[in-house]
Amino acid sequence: MPDSSENFVEICIGSLDDALKVARCGWTNIELNSALPLGGLTPSAGLVAAVLAETKLQVVAMVRPRPGGFCYSERDWHVLIDDAERLAEMGVQLFTIERQKKLFDENWKWNFLKQYSSISFFYGDGFEGQPDYAPFDRILITAAAPFIPQKLIEQLSIGGKMVIPLGAGDVQQMMRITKLDTGVLQEEVFENFSFVPMLKGKNE
Repeated sequence: MPDSSENFVEICIGSLDDALKVARCGWTNIELNSALPLGGLTPSAGLVAAVLAETKLQVVAMVRPRPGGFCYSERDWHVLIDDAERLAEMGVQLFTIERQKKLFDENWKWNFLKQYSSISFFYGDGFEGQPDYAPFDRILITAAAPFIPQKLIEQLSIGGKMVIPLGAGDVQQMMRITKLDTGVLQEEVFENFSFVPMLKGKNE
């Protein structure tokens, strides 16, 4: 049986039976999906609840309304928000940062931000992160970063993953960074994308 104090693995699974098998093997972390052959979709609330009730696994749930790319229509967006609300009702913790004061104030009109105490929304500098709430299992950067922010790496948990569009020009490479149990960073590079630039500081 693996020694989970020395090894970290996160297994992508799609059923309660698989979750029980993973738990019996001594591992602690899973990414829970549905429709794995399609690349993974949002798991049902019932599946998430069953895994949390019957195991002690640390669960990361994918929120993705349909297969294909990640450019969503308005209808897709409402499905995604509904899924996020259902996960928030189950106690999933989320921390998000907005540097534009006008957008920060506007986003408070979303009822689910007010309704769920597990969602924390901050006006601040994304390069700084939120060290008071670290470590984080996942950090998702949604703007083009000219470099990998060291402060965010420091706030990433052991076994945690950061997804970041990296590059200062018009085109960035999507990168996934995993902090291994030794503290070493494992980097995986994916396709090219174009994002708005990630800027330092706050904008009133």
